[in-house]
Amino acid sequence: MNTTLLGGGFGRKAEADFIVGAVSLAKVVEGRPVKVIWSREDDTRHDKLRPLEAQHIQVGLDADGKIVGWRHHVEADSIFARTMPELFKEQHGHDDVVTEGARFNYSVPAHRIEYLRQDNGLAIGFWFAVGVGYTRFGIECMIDEVAAATGADPVQLRLELLQDQPRARKVIETVAQIAEWNRQRDGRALGSPIPTHSAHCAQVAEVCLDRQLGEIRVHKVWCAVDPGIAPYRSDDHRRYHQRDEPGTFRAGQHCR
Repeated sequence: MNTTLLGGGFGRKAEADFIVGAVSLAKVVEGRPVKVIWSREDDTRHDKLRPLEAQHIQVGLDADGKIVGWRHHVEADSIFARTMPELFKEQHGHDDVVTEGARFNYSVPAHRIEYLRQDNGLAIGFWFAVGVGYTRFGIECMIDEVAAATGADPVQLRLELLQDQPRARKVIETVAQIAEWNRQRDGRALGSPIPTHSAHCAQVAEVCLDRQLGEIRVHKVWCAVDPGIAPYRSDDHRRYHQRDEPGTFRAGQHCR
């Protein structure tokens, strides 16, 4: 069997259906090479979709405007229910992949995560980290809402919530510095840096809004990454550019 390089599979390669088909055909024509190519129609029909989800976040503030309670409710179909039914049962109906990212490194005294499965009858699967894409979006939007409601600077609020996370603080401080966070822009605004939950990464986006058309345009994105102990040579920065820059570009595309 020849395993060809597919480039970015973004989770689809976790499925074995196309492998089973190729092996089954090879057994029928033993001794002859087999190459399986799905049509666009078959690819769409048998695709494993990213779960449609809804989430609701409630935050409790004390008299000083500090976050003291956080409730994050996620409703979506389950990937584990199809791919790992025994594990799904052992976890009493909780799906760690679908709710991935709901656990954060912000310092909040009371933090509750809830998951309710909404069975839509579709074969859903892994897609580019799955849960993090929407859970982190919801979390960071709520942080910005708290900052606006309490009159806090979004960067400073995040730094205060990361008092015991020096590496996460560092990427925020770094990206805020290179983006000149405190400099006023004419007709443009900066999106707050977002610290991720695994490898520490923070980004700032400079955007503008066409109020007549309702269109948002991204002019520039700054990114600071602390990957920890990386599997590549420390002097080979191309690997990080090849991963983070396309990831940032794709993220912008998926927001359209």
